[in-house]
Amino acid sequence: MIVLSTLPAIVLGYIWTSSEYSRFTEQAKDWRETYIESRRTLLRREVEKAVEYIEFKRAAIDKQLYAELRKELAGSLGIVRTIYDETGGKATVDQLLASVVEALDKRRFKNEAGYFVLAKADGTLLLPPLQPQTRKRLSTGQLPDFLAALKTAVGTGNQGGFSYSFDHGGGEPNQSENISLNYAYYISGLDAYLVASAFKIDEQNQVKQEVLERLAAVPYDPESSILY
Repeated sequence: MIVLSTLPAIVLGYIWTSSEYSRFTEQAKDWRETYIESRRTLLRREVEKAVEYIEFKRAAIDKQLYAELRKELAGSLGIVRTIYDETGGKATVDQLLASVVEALDKRRFKNEAGYFVLAKADGTLLLPPLQPQTRKRLSTGQLPDFLAALKTAVGTGNQGGFSYSFDHGGGEPNQSENISLNYAYYISGLDAYLVASAFKIDEQNQVKQEVLERLAAVPYDPESSILY
């Protein structure tokens, strides 16, 4: 009799527990879906911001890089002036150029990505540009198209900026990894051009890294697989 009398209570308790568990399961599912959707919304916003940032930086890269190159060039011209002063004005042009080559050959800027080029007005490259992939100086003493772009940029003045595409190993000359941005100055006393240069791809890679770091900082739940 005792067993029979407690049976309805056990059944009712089981039904109530089962019902509450079902409600909890549904509620937990709703909470999880809401959480995942909020994470997805956050990620979408960050991706949209990243795309906007990339577009902004893409438009500003050339202008900003030219400004930095011009600044570095001004500093290198100071080195040239110091070399001239140290000789007391007694060194020949060739001796001065040799000293400039020695001073600027290994000099780098922009985290080792920027470098200097020195070219005589007759087209001889005393410090040739760097090869885009190896980042070593080209062995050739002349690059007619480089000098042509340089002289066009400088024009009748004594300075100017220009871009140059390296066509290496059959690669496409307009690919970003082949493009250098350059700012040149004509030194009349040496009848030579001093150029500050950097590769555009390095600036683009820096922007990519900034975007990746920003996206990596977005909080996420590994179990929900909303960031991948």
